Amino acid sequence: MPRPEVMSHMLKGENLGLLVCRQWNVIGSEIYDTVFITKYITDLNLFRRGGATLFPLYLYAPHGKQPNFTTEFRKYIKNLYGKEPAPEEILYYIYAILYSPTYREKYKEQLKYNFPRIPFAEDYQKFKRLSEFGKKLVKLHLLEDESLNFPSVKFKGKGTNEVEKVSYKNGKVYINKNQYFEPVSEEIWNYKIGGYQVLKKWLSYRKGRKLTLEEIETFMKTVKALEETIKLQEKIDMETDFV
Repeated sequence: MPRPEVMSHMLKGENLGLLVCRQWNVIGSEIYDTVFITKYITDLNLFRRGGATLFPLYLYAPHGKQPNFTTEFRKYIKNLYGKEPAPEEILYYIYAILYSPTYREKYKEQLKYNFPRIPFAEDYQKFKRLSEFGKKLVKLHLLEDESLNFPSVKFKGKGTNEVEKVSYKNGKVYINKNQYFEPVSEEIWNYKIGGYQVLKKWLSYRKGRKLTLEEIETFMKTVKALEETIKLQEKIDMETDFV
């Protein structure tokens, strides 16, 4: 079902969209992981069993674009910090908070039944640090971060590059009997977003056909992005003593 009243804002110039689920427990994950970022229109079923709700950062109108924040919220932020941060900074901050393991665990029960509520740090410098972490996460998840051009994983083995049977063993992600990606840690292999095991789902989607060179590079970038995400989550948690 098309939602032009929302999705049209993702087609009118540069925009970012925050994706969350109102009731994450229906996804089937053990932890809250229904959080992602996009630059494009997005299907309801981005998350396992559906439920992805998109919040555009900007709303476009004939007279221009406006941040998708209420007047009350903008006043609150300005009073809190003595200035109003850029809309992108606020979005990056929110994204960082939603990827905090401490936040996810502490508010696990509330997140089962409603949209996430975001605690804002009273200290502006802490806000800035978390916003920078969130910015890095966004770039990683959009596969736009420069660090992804230097992946730590390699594609090995001779064959047709066809995805036949996806499996994981001893740090290797096999796409068929002879070809595999390595090294991939078990933590990265098991990492989930939206109820989906990211790497396994990505490859399974391409089962029965040959991976192109671009797809091989994308997979290696994705491994790197997950590796950096895990590191960033640890750094974010060191800043979230106020949640």
